[in-house]
Amino acid sequence: MENIQIVREVWEKALNINGVPDNANFFTIGGHSLLGVEVCYEIKKQTGISLSLKDLLQRPVLSDFTLLLNERFKSDLPTHELNKGQITKRAPLGTHQKQAWYLEEVNPGTNMHNLPYGIRINAKIEPTKLHEAFLRVIENHPALRTTIEKGPTQVLRSMDEVKRNLFIQYHEPRSLEAAYKDMELVCREKLDTSKPPVMAVKLYKLNDEDHILLLVFHHAFFDGYSFEVFVDSLSKAYEGIELVPEEYRFTDFCLWQNEYLDSKQFIEDREFWKNKLQKGLPVLEVPTDYPRPPSIKYDGAVERFMVDKELLEGLKRKSKRLGVSLFTVFLGTYKKVLMDYSGQEEVVVGVPVMGRPFKELYSSIGCFANAVPVISEAQKDLESFFKKLQFDFANTLDNQEIPHSEMLALGTIKRDNSRSPLYQTHFSFQDFQTEFSLFGDSNYEILYIDRGSLYTDFDCYVLPGNEDVKLIMEYRTDLFAPKTVKLMGQYYLDALRFVALDKSEKWDDFRSTSHERVLSEVNNDYVFESPEEDLVESLLQVGLEYGDKTAIYFKDQLISYDELFRRAKCFAASMEANSVVPGEFIGICMKRSPDMIAAMLGAMLANVAYVPLDPYFPVERLKYMISETDCVAVVCDEFGEKKVSSSGCKKINTFNIDSEITLEDPKKAVSAVMYVIFTSGSTGRPKGVQATYSNVKNFLNSMEKAPGMKEDDIVLAHTTICFDISTLEIFLPLLVGASIVLSTKEDSIDGRALKNICEKHDVNFIQATPATWRLLLNAGLTLNRRIVALCGAEPFPQDLAKKLVPYCGSVWNMYGPTETTVWCTAYQVTNVNGPFPLGTPIENTSFYILNKEQNPVPMGAIGELYIGGAGVSIGFCRNKNLTDKFFLNDPFLGDGKMYRTGDLVRFNHEGLLEYIGRKDSQVKIRGHRVELGEVSELLQECEGVRQVVVQLREDSPGDQRLVAYVIADYTKEMDLRDFAKRKLPQYMIPSHYIFMDTFPLTPTLKVDRKRLPSPKTKSKLDHANKKSSREKVPPHIETDGILNIRPNGDKKPIILFPEFNGDYLHMGLVRRFNGHPVYGLLGRPLSKGSTQQISSYEIALGFVQNLKEANLKSPYLFAGGSEGILLAKKCAEILRIFDEHAQVIEVDGGEEIISGDSNLKMLCSLKILEWRVNLMMSSNVEAEEAIGRQYRSTLYRLAFRDDAKSLS
Repeated sequence: MENIQIVREVWEKALNINGVPDNANFFTIGGHSLLGVEVCYEIKKQTGISLSLKDLLQRPVLSDFTLLLNERFKSDLPTHELNKGQITKRAPLGTHQKQAWYLEEVNPGTNMHNLPYGIRINAKIEPTKLHEAFLRVIENHPALRTTIEKGPTQVLRSMDEVKRNLFIQYHEPRSLEAAYKDMELVCREKLDTSKPPVMAVKLYKLNDEDHILLLVFHHAFFDGYSFEVFVDSLSKAYEGIELVPEEYRFTDFCLWQNEYLDSKQFIEDREFWKNKLQKGLPVLEVPTDYPRPPSIKYDGAVERFMVDKELLEGLKRKSKRLGVSLFTVFLGTYKKVLMDYSGQEEVVVGVPVMGRPFKELYSSIGCFANAVPVISEAQKDLESFFKKLQFDFANTLDNQEIPHSEMLALGTIKRDNSRSPLYQTHFSFQDFQTEFSLFGDSNYEILYIDRGSLYTDFDCYVLPGNEDVKLIMEYRTDLFAPKTVKLMGQYYLDALRFVALDKSEKWDDFRSTSHERVLSEVNNDYVFESPEEDLVESLLQVGLEYGDKTAIYFKDQLISYDELFRRAKCFAASMEANSVVPGEFIGICMKRSPDMIAAMLGAMLANVAYVPLDPYFPVERLKYMISETDCVAVVCDEFGEKKVSSSGCKKINTFNIDSEITLEDPKKAVSAVMYVIFTSGSTGRPKGVQATYSNVKNFLNSMEKAPGMKEDDIVLAHTTICFDISTLEIFLPLLVGASIVLSTKEDSIDGRALKNICEKHDVNFIQATPATWRLLLNAGLTLNRRIVALCGAEPFPQDLAKKLVPYCGSVWNMYGPTETTVWCTAYQVTNVNGPFPLGTPIENTSFYILNKEQNPVPMGAIGELYIGGAGVSIGFCRNKNLTDKFFLNDPFLGDGKMYRTGDLVRFNHEGLLEYIGRKDSQVKIRGHRVELGEVSELLQECEGVRQVVVQLREDSPGDQRLVAYVIADYTKEMDLRDFAKRKLPQYMIPSHYIFMDTFPLTPTLKVDRKRLPSPKTKSKLDHANKKSSREKVPPHIETDGILNIRPNGDKKPIILFPEFNGDYLHMGLVRRFNGHPVYGLLGRPLSKGSTQQISSYEIALGFVQNLKEANLKSPYLFAGGSEGILLAKKCAEILRIFDEHAQVIEVDGGEEIISGDSNLKMLCSLKILEWRVNLMMSSNVEAEEAIGRQYRSTLYRLAFRDDAKSLS
């Protein structure tokens, strides 16, 4: 007989059909993996040639498959055969059993290896008869009466022991739901592997003709295919049919497995996996709802879904058309879901294989199954994706016997205690012949029971039935919320529908209808109340309504609405008189004052786009901003005119504004550019963002509603007008009739001054960055329930929430790029447990989270945020290329633009936007993807830690390390390291911790990451400081400012500060500082004839000068008691501004309290220091505080001033 005829007859018998043509595809005419194994076995019996399921999967067409018989010879038989052993009481464990035993040894009490099955039987059940049937089945299948003893060894137990221990519980629940709950409790109990039989059995009677039989087996002696064998045997035994003994027992297979490790087949399998895993395995990075703990917690839950008959038929048609198995379609679509959720193009899924290499084992019960990692890469079209997956899986099947321990021993897999090592998700296609089978002469239905435990992050079980398919999603409850898994399951169903519809062959065309429905609920409807309403008209109307009311408080000035708009019209008229026409750009370079706001309003009245120019910015930056916008003029005061004198444009000085001439006819400007604000760019060159009046009007309308502002509010305006958030502080109060408290530049960076301003004017609306909030709180700002607190521009720190939320009326986390007009989310923070979401879009704003192909990611997945709607600005000033790159056509709204933010975000299971980090802050460490913001947030939960910034540094090529920069009150590095080990997986723990007093800041008071020191720099500095304190301490200092109390010692010198009366009351404690040189810092009385005032900071500057003159260098160790400690802390603050380090020992009643950082924070620029120095050089001064009355400070120079210039 010809080979093709042999194969044809084997196929026809297996598939129960006649007339299989030569071009028939095995999997399109009803074949599946189990039948495939049977076909290969039968062909081997008839021809002596060994073919495998791999061969059938890769060459599923009859004629093509037959060619393999002609290419191979009988000598191709495997050398490692199964042998029937003698019945012995003891036998070694199989490799799968060893793994299960080890995991339970290291995780005592776990039920992870429980395999629960529910069988719903529509028949009467006799408990006694059922008990006898169980005994017959257990006797016929020795694995069911085998236990494990330490050694470890499996032991065959006698039937007498089984009869004593087998107990079938009986229960009559009130309902099916009650039965499910009880079954879940039963299958959560750990099975005892030392007592036979290792199983739990319980019978639930719903009514006389409706029962559920719960079976819980242990995976060391049972697997999925064993279930069919067991139920078939139990059904026959219950009906009194004689059982056929196992031809080969499970212990025979265990011996075969152990011998396999010394076989030629094992060497070939190992070589296959060595090549397959030489680059390691990608770690699945599906975003979690909760931080990943350092080690796996096995608690799990389950969500259930259903594939209906219509969808199932569509998937079958698709699999036939593509020539792949139904299993491949379900697995491939699941992999596509994982790729979309993780953003990875290569994912690994653990897939169980039957593990019965010989047909003689098909009727045996035991743990034969193995799970293999199936690796596959993304493909653009469906056909190539599914076919390649089937081909790759077939290769894996040919090398499936190798145990996990041997794969891990290859040394290419990175171990991580927080994840399962080879794969992080498991996919099981339960290829039973039918979901409804016969138990006796009655139907039974297989029920899935949640065991509440799993080893991977999440698992997917596909249970095909006669007319539908059940999808079961198991998940770790310490990682995922139920809503997230429900959304993932819905996304999987949507993907299956896309495959079945057969409308497109490109994955890029897939859209999840269920997720788009959820997204439409998140994004606001467009609710323009007055689309043509002009912002300027609205402001003028409010100005008329509140004419006598104070619009601005500034120092001792009170500026009414009438006066403000009168001045604004004067500025507008002056612009017009200087030939500035609507649509042109005009700069505003002035110190912070009411005239600054009037000039901005004047530009708006004249329909001229204003360009904010902060006079404290570097001259070159101001010149660049003027040049880029082609400003025709700059409105400036005397101070500002000096800063822009080198620019060629016209200067309109405030002194030349004619207060008698006003603009009577404001120009209407709905869509014209209102301002150009420059924001930093990745190119290093600032970009000028052009915001229109309609952009700003939409923003202000939304902010008026949430967070909300009303006419009786008093708003702090402290932000430089070069930072777009100043738009809210200035224009929202003027739009609702509220009052502005305007601070000067100097007050804005002085926490104490800013705090005094807030309390003096009873400010109740404050918007600030985290740095400014800390400045205010450290200065002692009193909070109350009237205060509305907005925090934005950086992630909202948890420690700040703890200080604000309990005491303010409302606290808001704000987010928004300058390119989409200030804020585009406002989320009210009501608890102090971070991280805090960004919330939902403001009015007339849409959020799209897209992958790199600009397709939507699933809800919950991480992607890049694109923002559409009314807030999207018209782009970058005179930079079309950059505008075209970041401002794209909005395909979702159909018109308008969307802005590409570069921010990585996700929607959480509550539909709230979560900020992950910048696109360039998502890093890979040893194959693991790490979100730096997640590490920072968690470290900030450590007690005593105030702020953490985490960076990935590569200071040496190839040497990537996580570095944590920490500001803490009292936490030590070892405490923080221990905390990190308890909370974070190993790969997320920083290698270095650098404790700092303050972080370097940008001009807009954000953390300047570029100026954070490298660990090497920090180490060298610390080493130099230690060496300096040991070797370079001068034995005796001859200077008027230093008292040699004890000049000798080899430790760091201690510098004592005197009390107000000049005495060192704590000098008796000097003996406690053994080994330390001790110096006293002296001051001199101030002149009583001086008329000007000087603060305690100027006094402290004098002490700093004495330190420098004495050649005492950083790091410093200061000490003081009662009043003297005040000066010590102030000196420490000044030194920290210039990156010098000082530690303070506070001596109070004989007790020393060491702090590396004082509570008082001072931000001070070099210009202010220079101004104050010049003041004291030119006049005699008198101290405003008691601390200064005893001392005289002659600050005619600062020894470190030149150094400070290079650092600032």
